[in-house]
Amino acid sequence: MELSWEKAKSAVRPVEGRIEEIATDMLAKLTNELRSRDFLVRTVGIVGSPDRNLERIGNAHIRAHAAEGILFRKVLETAAGNHGLVWRSFSDRSFDEVVAAELTRPPLVIKAALAAIGQAAGKPWRVDERLAATAAWISFEALAAK
Repeated sequence: MELSWEKAKSAVRPVEGRIEEIATDMLAKLTNELRSRDFLVRTVGIVGSPDRNLERIGNAHIRAHAAEGILFRKVLETAAGNHGLVWRSFSDRSFDEVVAAELTRPPLVIKAALAAIGQAAGKPWRVDERLAATAAWISFEALAAK
């Protein structure tokens, strides 16, 4: 965080490739585990930070967290692409609007369905898990509609 933005980007680049490899390997393990249980993964929904000009963030600590969020989203996109999966990313900043527009169900129905998924999934069932389940739901419906 003490480096200039340009030097920080250069310092992180070698690590980005390794993070992509780990994400790709972990996605392979997950899809293989699901396949062993007779589930086929064809699509991935990703909720994360949208691209933005990080140079405009003056506070180095805040900028590092913002960069981390973008990196998280991008490595998941890369991992999905490496496995030939259809993927779609959603901005965490506008996700509620996308949910309302694309799931075309009353908010209470969506909330109840997610609560039921959370009960079945067990703990932890925090915001991150709920967002991931919702993104998967949207992605699945879009794929099924084709």
